[in-house]
Amino acid sequence: MKTNNHILTLSLILMVSLGLKAQQFSRKHVKVAYDEVAASSQSKKNFTFKNLRLYPIKASKTFLRDTKNMGKYTPLKEALKSKKVSITEQSAPSNNPNRRQVRTRRRLRRNRVNTDRNIDTSRSTSNTPQRIVNNQYQVQQRNVSGGGSASVNNLFIENTSKDTLYIMAGEIVQGGKQDRVIAKDMVIPPNSGKINLSVFCVEKGRWRYKKSKNRDNFDGYYGVSSLALRKVVDTKKKQGEVWKEVERSNGKNKVSSGTSAYTEQKKNTKFKGEYSQYLAFFKDKFKGKSDVIGVIVATGNKVVGCDMFASPQLFQTQYKNLLGSYINEAITDGAPVKVQETQVEQFMTELLDKELKNEQELKKRGKVFKNNGRKLHVSKY
Repeated sequence: MKTNNHILTLSLILMVSLGLKAQQFSRKHVKVAYDEVAASSQSKKNFTFKNLRLYPIKASKTFLRDTKNMGKYTPLKEALKSKKVSITEQSAPSNNPNRRQVRTRRRLRRNRVNTDRNIDTSRSTSNTPQRIVNNQYQVQQRNVSGGGSASVNNLFIENTSKDTLYIMAGEIVQGGKQDRVIAKDMVIPPNSGKINLSVFCVEKGRWRYKKSKNRDNFDGYYGVSSLALRKVVDTKKKQGEVWKEVERSNGKNKVSSGTSAYTEQKKNTKFKGEYSQYLAFFKDKFKGKSDVIGVIVATGNKVVGCDMFASPQLFQTQYKNLLGSYINEAITDGAPVKVQETQVEQFMTELLDKELKNEQELKKRGKVFKNNGRKLHVSKY
């Protein structure tokens, strides 16, 4: 009898657990706070500035209760600043040539498998100094002084802290031989050791170190790339398409550099000035909002994106980084906001009632990132 009771208890726990996971991001538990997006620019609750409007997405009490104890995730920007994480161009060097060759071959095989699974890179026809060639099955490896190897579409990340880190596709790190944009969301466990980090290049004209100390380290955090570039990273997953979008975005913002660096945008006086105005207006909009789990992004007469997270805490830790993505979109491709609530509602209806029930459909326009069966981050473009 005890055994039967034990089995029944476990079954109930499993059913409840599955039920809670099923409740995430459903029409019943997620809603757009239209009432808070006031028309008057004088309203304290207004979420519109120039070419950008954000619609808060709120969670129900049930949703909030179910995700209350899901744990804390440290964002990449904070982890880099506090030196809790190391991102490098290469693995640790070996003093034994034979062992180094074996490790290089193993890494190459691993990278090919990871590339096949995670990144569909395209063959580039660009005449870059480094002659980078990528396809679905191969990532070009390059020798780096001191042993080890370097790869255009692969870095190494190591969490050296007791924190659990959460990194997002679209985040840009600076350093090494060229700046990179992270290719997929990841949860990095405490004291992880070196693991592969899938990336794309956003600086195709450089394949060299910039400084003499910590040359292969990526200790610079640029922020999250525009919604347009994130869409390419999340849905097209091709290096050639990433370079194409970087070139288009830089061209629209009249930004040029010797290395075709996406990160030159924030050095442009006009772009930097506009960016600062948007940032000052939006940065504290959700401060103290304990029920907001995401936002819908609108510019001109259309909805251009959406980000939702598994908890308000996770949204709060990522919002200021993501805000840069929304601002870039407004400056680069935006127009004065004329979008209607009916358009926003249609966008959410498709997401909640159709695309989240058929995740293959969502992958055409966005992504869903899961950890241990729970949806941590949903994006749609």
